[in-house]
Amino acid sequence: MTDHHHSSSHFEEASAVNAETFSDTFSNTHTEDDLPVIELSSEYSANGEDIQKVQEGVQAQLCPTAIAVAELVTTARDIESGWLARSARAEFISATFVKPDASTGLGFNLCKKKPRIASIRDGGQASSSPLRVGDRLISINKKLCSSMGSASIRKLVQSLTGPIEIVVHNKGGSPVFVESMVTKSHKQERCGLVLTRSGHDGKLLVSSICEGHVFVNSLINQGDEIVSINRITCHHLSAVEAANIIKETPTHVTVIARTLRETGVVVAELPSTGRESRSAANHRSRSAANHSSNRAAALRQARCRAFRHNVYILLVVGLFAIILFYTFLCV
Repeated sequence: MTDHHHSSSHFEEASAVNAETFSDTFSNTHTEDDLPVIELSSEYSANGEDIQKVQEGVQAQLCPTAIAVAELVTTARDIESGWLARSARAEFISATFVKPDASTGLGFNLCKKKPRIASIRDGGQASSSPLRVGDRLISINKKLCSSMGSASIRKLVQSLTGPIEIVVHNKGGSPVFVESMVTKSHKQERCGLVLTRSGHDGKLLVSSICEGHVFVNSLINQGDEIVSINRITCHHLSAVEAANIIKETPTHVTVIARTLRETGVVVAELPSTGRESRSAANHRSRSAANHSSNRAAALRQARCRAFRHNVYILLVVGLFAIILFYTFLCV
């Protein structure tokens, strides 16, 4: 009995240390009532043990591991529609601003030699957009920026008024998603997105985009799956609830969507005459084909990464189950 009491004392001391560490780590997100209760055999009561203390000790030792594994074990849909919508960025991003006059800037500076965003001014229009430092400008109002210098781009922006659509490329971003921000001139302005819930798999889809509205020139296309609106995950929202978020937003509406098109984003500058030479048309066709091939390869790589991630989760869960089984077996 003395040896058993001595080992129990050591166990309670270790449990107290683990419980203190657990409390410091999770006190902001978990209460005592949230912790799962581990029921033990009544054999401890026969030896005069305090079952509640033993339960608290085992609970303090096992709960951190259980919570860590539980955070990893999520469905692929939750990873994509939750974590990705809040954290990761799409490969192609667009932002539509409203420039009232020529003297008003957009609030970002460019690198001297490359059409990349060098800095974003606090309080400017770009500060509330999805544009980030390092993004490469693809087009401004469908005018290609790849062959333009910083001075030419600044002159172009200064000359424009009204809606200005900027498309950028985020190197290393997710090729599966696109992100578009539009600016409403007033709260009651309609954005033109018509949403519906798919009866087949329950996805929130863009059924159509109305002509003459702000989303017409965005990267969102008909058939795309809406993942989030203004950083609000739409996985559990109805089409009406999602539409109300857009309706009640006073100024900027940012939508992240899973694109169903593997052709990527091809932005072409049309000559003022409305015609183009055969060589220019062939060049654009080759560019579109090459981009489509690169996009398909990126999609395959993304699917492979998702598969490896799921396999890793299964291995971790299996290992945890084995450890948990032997822990209870030893107890």
